[in-house]
Amino acid sequence: MNVADVQRHLDNLVRLLDDAGAKVGKELAEFRTGLDPFADMSLKQFVDLLTTMAAFKRDGQLPASPKRAPAKTAAPKKTKPDSDALAAETKAFYERVMDPSITVADIDGLMGRLSELKGEGLRPVAAAVGVVVGKKVDTRKTLADIRRHIQERKGASQRAEHLHNPPSAANGASHSSAEPAGSTFEGG
Repeated sequence: MNVADVQRHLDNLVRLLDDAGAKVGKELAEFRTGLDPFADMSLKQFVDLLTTMAAFKRDGQLPASPKRAPAKTAAPKKTKPDSDALAAETKAFYERVMDPSITVADIDGLMGRLSELKGEGLRPVAAAVGVVVGKKVDTRKTLADIRRHIQERKGASQRAEHLHNPPSAANGASHSSAEPAGSTFEGG
């Protein structure tokens, strides 16, 4: 198990808490996003890092290095990504992408995790967001289509928000009668 596995569990927990109306979902989602740089670490490596950081915070210096060289370990075997788990994560993300707290960095993080899937592994993920895939799955095109669907949904929500709350109204500016409110929006 590595940090990325914990992140997937946190995504499910956030969705569950959000559905239950709990107010901690956003904080957990931010915590989960903060783990992105450590996604490839094993849990032991991550705990070791946290322990080192806590010692540095407490003592103002890094703990002494071990006297002997650590035993060489084989590179961790790369586990095949679970396409069904990633499909569930992607569907949940797609459903909440309209939330203003979801950023481009969040989309990039998801797409980074999805890029581990190849060919047929992308089929359930594509289906989760309404992307139709032909008989043969073109990995690059399918990933691009998934990103586009997510970005279009995010953009649509931003355009709708803009129509209901134009930026100029929030700034106290007024539009001339020849220029309707919201006409300066440049959405795609």
